[in-house]
Order: sequence, then structure tokens, then C-alpha cells
Amino acid sequence: AFSFDLFSMTQADWLEQNVERISKDDLTETPTTAKALEGQPNTKAVTIGAAKATGSDIAYKLSHLLALVVAGVIALLASAALADGRSVIKLKDTSNLPRLTALTATLDGETINLKDHGLDYRADELLGPQYGVGLHHDSSGYGWGKAGARETLQEYIDELGLLQVIAAVPSVIATDGLKHPAHFLECTELKKAGLSAMSLAIIAEVASAVMIIFHGLALVGLLPLSAKLAKGFAGLVWFTLTAGFLIVVCLAIGFF
Repeated sequence: AFSFDLFSMTQADWLEQNVERISKDDLTETPTTAKALEGQPNTKAVTIGAAKATGSDIAYKLSHLLALVVAGVIALLASAALADGRSVIKLKDTSNLPRLTALTATLDGETINLKDHGLDYRADELLGPQYGVGLHHDSSGYGWGKAGARETLQEYIDELGLLQVIAAVPSVIATDGLKHPAHFLECTELKKAGLSAMSLAIIAEVASAVMIIFHGLALVGLLPLSAKLAKGFAGLVWFTLTAGFLIVVCLAIGFF
């Protein structure tokens, strides 16, 4: 019969039966610091590499952020110039405006004094003291190819006669018929320059909107282009914006 009493065992007997003896030969040599680190990654090198990557990432994000701000400013300026009816030309103060209308004209082979027939106006009297011309339209809302009178001045003279047109000037002024003057007076070169500037402003608006999206995606890491394609695309669009700005400056110099 099994009558072993667990509690009658001494501590020495229990250890003898349950714990395996470990000889000195079974113990391995404690490794030195050099051996322990052998084969492990170089912590210092990894840390420096991470710091360099972080600095490069910050410069990358800052460049895109700056480009995003510049594109936003261009978009705001272009939209403001297109929306403002006085962004390109506006009348001077009335005290600095000369008489605008011609003094004489030839009618049926004779030279007549137009002032004697009632044609004697300044620009503010014909168009209004606050009149101006913008990139897209004038201050009355007429574009470069429209006039309130619908026909040009020369067409009215050919149809009605010079004296009849002079007599109708007050009523035409009252109905804004002389606006847009570039179309009404057939200022061909001015119209071409104005339409060119308007087209470039629209291109700048579209291009800057594209660059806002482009640099915004680059900042959040969602740009669906390789680095080489992204650089080429961005360079092309920014070159277009720069060239367009220089052309607008040349047109402005030509205006004045």
C-alpha cells in the first residue's frame, strides 16, 4: 500500500527527487559586451539616418507649402482682376480730364465746327466719373465685344448721318450706349490687347487652381505620380504661369 507522507519529507530529500542537478560543464560562458552586440544593428547609424530623413521630409513639405501659398495668391489676384470692372483702366479726376471730342469734321466736303453743333464733352461726361475697364468687362458689365448701343459709332453715322448722331448723344449717354467704348469706337488694337490679357488671366486662374490641388495632394502624400513626373509637371505649369505674367506686364506697358 502507498503510505508516503509528503509532509514527512525533508527539504533536502524533495530537492533531490525533483530538481535535476546542473553540472559546471553545463554552464555557458557569460558573453562579453562586444560579443553580445555582435550582429546587432548599429543604433547610432540608424538614429542619424532617421534624423536626415526627417530633415529632408520637412524641407519637402515646406517647399510644397510655399508653392501652395503662392498658387493661392495667384488664384485670388487673377479672380479679383477678372471680377473687377475697373482693374485695368479707370478715369482720372475730372479736374485732370481734357475735352475729348473732336473740334471739327468734314461733312459733304465742308469742314464744320462740331462744338457749334453741340459735340463738346469730357470722358467723364460721356461715360461717368467712376467709369473704368477691367480684364473681363467694364464697370457697366459690358465685355470687350459688346456695347450698350449695339452698333458701332461709324455704323450709326453711315446709317443716320453725323448731325443726327450728334443730336442723339445725350440720350445715348443716359442709356449707357457708349459703353464699352473699345467696341463702340472700334479701337481694334486695344480690344486685341484686352482680350489677350483676359485670356491669360483665365489661364492663370485655371493653372493656379490645378497647382493648389497638386501641392495639396503632395503635402498629404496622396500624389498619384512618380517623383520624376511630378517634378516635370510642376515645372511646366509654373513656367506657364511665369511666362503669362511677363506677357501681361508687356501688354500693360503697351496700354500706357
